[in-house]
Amino acid sequence: PVYTLRELEADPKAEQPNDDGKEHEAKRIKRKELAPVGTTARIMRFEELPDGNAHGLFQGLKRFKLLAVRVENGKLMGDIEYLEEEPVPEDKQKPLFLAMQSAMRTILKLNPTYAEELQSLVERADQKELSKLADFTIVLTSASTIELQIALEELDVRERVKEVLAI
Repeated sequence: PVYTLRELEADPKAEQPNDDGKEHEAKRIKRKELAPVGTTARIMRFEELPDGNAHGLFQGLKRFKLLAVRVENGKLMGDIEYLEEEPVPEDKQKPLFLAMQSAMRTILKLNPTYAEELQSLVERADQKELSKLADFTIVLTSASTIELQIALEELDVRERVKEVLAI
């Protein structure tokens, strides 16, 4: 998935994608409206609601940078480059991990929608999975789309954890 953000251009912290200026008939999305970084994801839970909306729980797998966009057979397609995260040094993991676990427990008390699934995740989490825990935690907050995108673009896991804890 890649966010479609009209307000992305106004955010000075977000990286700007190369804009080819083309409007794609497939979705009438301009290249400059696509966020430069996205993620592959696994669908953990998905339900369609009677009002036509949907709720889903997804696990982000691998971040990528969007290099180019084109339309093929009426569908919007992109060329991507996978990005590597900068892990937290082992001697710095434990305090960040404990802070993330505490933040997640607090959020789960306030947002019980997926409490059962996520409580299990928090309890089984390993301090080497700080990146996943930070990603799960931020989507449960009241963070704006821009804040979510900024966190997604942060490849230094220690910095991302700090941003999530601040939110």
